[in-house]
Amino acid sequence: MTPELTDRRRQVQSSFSFKWNRLPGFGFQDERQKQFYDDWFSRKLGLPAPEQLPAFLSGRRSFLDVGTGLGAKIDTFCRFNRTAPAVGIDFSESVVPAWQNVRHHANARILRADLFRMPFRKEQFDLIVSDGVLHHPPDTRRAFEALLPFLAPGGLIAIHVYRKMGPAREFCDDLLRAEATRMEPEACWAFSEAFTRFGKALSEMQATVDVPQDLPGLGIPAGRYDLQRLIYDHFFKCFWNPDFKFDENTLVNFDWYHPAHAFRHTPEEVRGWFEAAGLKEIRLLTPNPNGISAIGRKA
Repeated sequence: MTPELTDRRRQVQSSFSFKWNRLPGFGFQDERQKQFYDDWFSRKLGLPAPEQLPAFLSGRRSFLDVGTGLGAKIDTFCRFNRTAPAVGIDFSESVVPAWQNVRHHANARILRADLFRMPFRKEQFDLIVSDGVLHHPPDTRRAFEALLPFLAPGGLIAIHVYRKMGPAREFCDDLLRAEATRMEPEACWAFSEAFTRFGKALSEMQATVDVPQDLPGLGIPAGRYDLQRLIYDHFFKCFWNPDFKFDENTLVNFDWYHPAHAFRHTPEEVRGWFEAAGLKEIRLLTPNPNGISAIGRKA
């Protein structure tokens, strides 16, 4: 059964339309951004080094990027594989800037489509990627399962979803998002800027914190932590990357706080989905502390 466009799904659609149209060239403005996305893509695919990405992608026969955003992965694919069809779909209005970003690639296609109603023939793609998308529909597992009919035998599927964090972070996430998701996009952008400034201030302190022993009630292992990362990973999201501009950092915080759906999962859950689907060569990866990447091959 296909989910209907409920008010919460419409809010998610509107949120991402606003976000991507706020910075329509993000990921394409300089080589630094392209290298960031290439490195991120290679980690999501479980490659030992970014240098292996060209060879991996050049061997693919067709590629589907579900939730393409501004088309960064389509651009990466087409730079390393100039012949195989590369299709990016998105539920939001990001498809307009995405097409502008990738239209110079002859094998690139961008479509506005709902992942539950994709207009493709069965088993059309031998590589399907959905990075940070499947936790935004009403049911993450059903969203994952909706992709499987379009995966060719022997093809790879790679997803990335939010990880369930420790109790303090989960509590703060729920508390803050209960307020933020009710805001209009412009208001939530301003709300998110405050967390960007806080993350920046923490980062610029260059402070470390020693946790002398495990804090099992909070899920914090003993060890030395960068202060900004300790707050970010274990208490609340205040993203800051000094290689990003201020608005680019705010985009990451807005992406977390505003969409109505942002489900979190455990590695055991995600592995269970892949096993139940009959996928083989399953690998779970942790490219960052608050996410789970999973890869499997269709028999």
